[in-house]
Amino acid sequence: MGSEKKDRHSGRRGMGLPDGALYRMTEVVRHREKRLSALLALQGLSLHEWRALRILYSFPGDVAMSEVIAHSQTDRTALGRTITQLVNRGWVARFPDPEDKRAVYLGVMPASRPIFDQARQWVADYDAQLMACLDDAGLSALDDALQRMMLFIDTP
Repeated sequence: MGSEKKDRHSGRRGMGLPDGALYRMTEVVRHREKRLSALLALQGLSLHEWRALRILYSFPGDVAMSEVIAHSQTDRTALGRTITQLVNRGWVARFPDPEDKRAVYLGVMPASRPIFDQARQWVADYDAQLMACLDDAGLSALDDALQRMMLFIDTP
């Protein structure tokens, strides 16, 4: 943990901010998202919209909403609002599963392609800049550590 500090008014000691590896990883992600949000806003695209489009473009053809939810970092309600925004922009089509009326499918519309391609390039460029601070050994070590952590998370 970070250094403890005592409040001069209450006399209570604060715990200090964490400073371990997981905290630093969270901070890197938080700063990356802040920077990407600013970049994407130049194109009138929110980070949530970018993430939803990124998931949809990862699959060939139409994608079940349940699949988008499974890969999203956003809760179901917020994701639903984001999808509605994309539908209203004409970038995504939403339609019921013909065999299960409760299920919804999503498909990207051609109008989203130029916006998606530009955003994808901006994100790739920023990520390359961010990762440039690591040499090949550091990048390999980071990737290996994250893969091991993912295996641990996925183990029941």
